[in-house]
Amino acid sequence: MPDSYSQWIFSNDPIPGIQSNTFAHSLVRTLEHTGMQINVLSSPPVQDYPMCPIVDITEAALAFPTAKGAVFATSNKPIRKRIQRMLYIIRETVRKKPDYLVIHGLYLPYVFAGYVLSLIGYRTALVLTDPAGVISPGDGNLRRILKSLDRRLTRIFTKRFRYGIALSPELLNRYMPKSRHLVFPGIFPEQKRSEKPTPMGS
Repeated sequence: MPDSYSQWIFSNDPIPGIQSNTFAHSLVRTLEHTGMQINVLSSPPVQDYPMCPIVDITEAALAFPTAKGAVFATSNKPIRKRIQRMLYIIRETVRKKPDYLVIHGLYLPYVFAGYVLSLIGYRTALVLTDPAGVISPGDGNLRRILKSLDRRLTRIFTKRFRYGIALSPELLNRYMPKSRHLVFPGIFPEQKRSEKPTPMGS
C-alpha cells in the first residue's frame, strides 16, 4: 500500500498487517526483475469490521519502478468483503489475461479465486507466508467460525495451484506437497523504492 494510505489503515487497525504489507512490496520488486509486465491488484491486510472500524476501504494507486496497479475499493464487512475480493480477482484476471497469476498469502477469497482460474487454464502460483485462519485474541464468534472454515477450505484449494513459493518447507508440505516450488527462508530483504506511491482520489 502507499505510505500515507497504509498509515491511515494501520492507525485504525488494532492488529496492523505491517509485515504483510512490507513483504508484499518486496515481492513485487522481486518479480519486477523478471522483466515481465507486472500488474498489482491489492487489498489492505486489515481486520474485519468492527474490529477495524473502517466500513468501506477506498481505492488508491500503486506505483513501483516498473509495476503498476491499485488497492481496490471493497467493503470491510466480513462476508461481503470476502465475496467482493474473490469476484474482483476473477473478473480482473479474465479481463487482463496474464501469463501467470501470483497470489500472495493464504487468504481464502484469493485462494479460491486462484483455484477457479486454474480450472479454466490460468497458470497460478501461490506465495505462502503464514498459515491460514490464525485466531486473534479479539476475534468474535463470527470471525472464529469464518477462520475455521478458511483453514479447512484452504487446504483443499491450494492443491490446485501449479507453483508454490514459500518461506519454509513446512508450509509447502502442509499446503502444496506436490507442486513445483521455490523456498525462500525468511522475508526478502527490503529495497529502497525509487518512486513514491500516490493516493488516487480522496
